[in-house]
Amino acid sequence: MEKVIPHPGRILKQKLDDNKMSQKDLATRTGVTEKHISTILKGDRDITSSFAIKLGYVFENAKFWLNLQQDYDEYQMKVQEENHITSNELDILKEIKEPLQFFEEHKMIERNITNNQMVLYLRSLFQVSNLTLIPNVSYNAAYRAQIANNIRVNQYVLFAWQTMCEKLSEAQNNKVKKNLNVELLKSKMQKIKMQMFEKIDDAIDNIKSMLGECGIKFLVVKNFRGAPVQGFIKKIAENQVLLCITIRGKRADVFWFTLFHELGHIINGDYENKFVDFEKADNHKELKADEFACNLLINYEDYKNFVKNCDYTNWVNITSFAREQKVIPSIVIGRLQKDGFLDWSEYSDKIAQFEWSE
Repeated sequence: MEKVIPHPGRILKQKLDDNKMSQKDLATRTGVTEKHISTILKGDRDITSSFAIKLGYVFENAKFWLNLQQDYDEYQMKVQEENHITSNELDILKEIKEPLQFFEEHKMIERNITNNQMVLYLRSLFQVSNLTLIPNVSYNAAYRAQIANNIRVNQYVLFAWQTMCEKLSEAQNNKVKKNLNVELLKSKMQKIKMQMFEKIDDAIDNIKSMLGECGIKFLVVKNFRGAPVQGFIKKIAENQVLLCITIRGKRADVFWFTLFHELGHIINGDYENKFVDFEKADNHKELKADEFACNLLINYEDYKNFVKNCDYTNWVNITSFAREQKVIPSIVIGRLQKDGFLDWSEYSDKIAQFEWSE
């Protein structure tokens, strides 16, 4: 709960008591009327700049009294704001219930505060003077332009998710010290690809380190209902990039495809300002990133020959082809399922599953 800030008159009253000084004596020392002192002590009159200077000669310096008055004024304005929050802003709290729960669990916002206090807190967290302004923020407009008609997005949930990515990034210990180096990133693709043979926690740590060398801060984050996104790319510092990919399900093939899809966006330069990658968006940038990820994981010509000349439904053939492509079998199965060569139920038990810890 926020601390109640008293009127400066209460502090002044305490000073008088501590110094055994009467109101009349203070009035004499500062050249004002006794009534003037009395109304300040009662909280009916503020401490002006000129009176603060006078008090500075008698007690602490003028800045002390000016700061007390400023803190009190700001507190009173906040109280007024809290008491005049509209139902429109309170309704937004209901829409972002899931992100708020995550924020509370990870101590990003305070627990056990009123809804009105939560609105004020979120205004500061989201850097808007009113929560209803969120859809008008410039890069939110960019999101709308990027979204295909068949994608349903709650812009308030999306904004909360993006804020979560940024705040988690700020809290991470892994500092990126180098600037973005796309050529170095390209040279590390195969090494990153080989991380799929490691335990997933170790793989993520190794990927963070390798991407950090390329000027990229990497996080795997939770996703929320209402924000069907698979990645978030943001330029940070002068020439560094934040890359977040979402925890969507447990399938290993989805994780690795998403990772290389997002790295494809960075290589293609899709990171100026902010770039949110939606799951079902279908545009030139997405198709280009899809192509990059597909070809990096499995060579296109090799894959075409495999489905044409081999029994791709045979497990031995699948594992053999996976070894040739230097990927885990889950990648081959996922590709065959996505392209319709296998039903989604076929070999689903062979897809590696990740248990995410948040």
